[in-house]
Amino acid sequence: MKFGDIKQFVSDGNYEVNMPLNYFKDRVEDWVKEDGLELDPDFQRGHVWTEEQQVAWVEYFLRGGKSGRVIYLNAPWWNDFRKERYEYKDFVLVDGLQRASAFLKFFNNELEIFGGNKFEDFEDKFIMCKASDNLRVNINTLKTKKEVLTWYIQMNEGGTPHTAEEIGKVRDLLKECGGV
Repeated sequence: MKFGDIKQFVSDGNYEVNMPLNYFKDRVEDWVKEDGLELDPDFQRGHVWTEEQQVAWVEYFLRGGKSGRVIYLNAPWWNDFRKERYEYKDFVLVDGLQRASAFLKFFNNELEIFGGNKFEDFEDKFIMCKASDNLRVNINTLKTKKEVLTWYIQMNEGGTPHTAEEIGKVRDLLKECGGV
C-alpha cells in the first residue's frame, strides 16, 4: 500500500477565521437571524452535555485550553452569497454543538463558572478579544446534504463515543440523500 492510495476525507472547509470570543455570540446570532444558520440540524445528536460538562468546558477554554477550539459549519453558497444558485442551501453547524451551546449559555448569563460567576459578573469583558480567547470558525462549502452527512460521520464516528443509535440516525439520513 502507498500513502498516496489512501482515500481522503471530504473537504474540511476553505474558509476559517479566528473569532474573538466576545464576538462569537453576536456573530452566531446574526447568522441565525440573517442567514438561517441551524445550530441543531436533524443529524445532530442533540444537547447531551450536562450543565457540569458545560461549565467545565467554558472554564477549560478560559484557562487557555487549546483543544476543541474549532467550530465547523457548512454553507454551500459561502463563497458567492448567491443562495438562489444552489439547490441545497442549508447553513448548518456540523461539529461543535456542545461547545457552542455552552458558550451561548454563558454569554446569556444562564451558566455560572468559577464558583458562581455569570458573564455579567465579569468587569473586564473587553479582554475577551485577546488572541488566546479566539475560537476558530471553519465554514465548508459542501454542495449536498449527502456530503455534509458524510463529513459529520467522518468527524464523529471514531471519536468520543456517539452511540450506535446516534450514528445510525445520521446513516439513515445519508441513505435518504442517496448515500451509502
